[in-house]
Amino acid sequence: MIALLYTQNVYSKTHSGIRSKFSELFIKTTIFPIEMSDSIALLFDYRQEADYDLDEDIAHEEALNLITKATESYLLAKQYFQKLIGDSSL
Repeated sequence: MIALLYTQNVYSKTHSGIRSKFSELFIKTTIFPIEMSDSIALLFDYRQEADYDLDEDIAHEEALNLITKATESYLLAKQYFQKLIGDSSL
């Protein structure tokens, strides 16, 4: 998300600032679908759990769901960068 924000000359030092600016610049403007914002929020929550709650377990099905959401977000970001630079070989 930081790289996406850099394309708009926006910089933030906090996770909440990054998420807020991403929503403002990419979701509300419909560059990315609202589902991407939901996916990123979910992925962030699980990342926080992994960082700070070492006793938490993630079920296999939920892990697969998170991998799918991360992959979809990656592919959308990749498409955006390809359009931005006009290069489909990224």
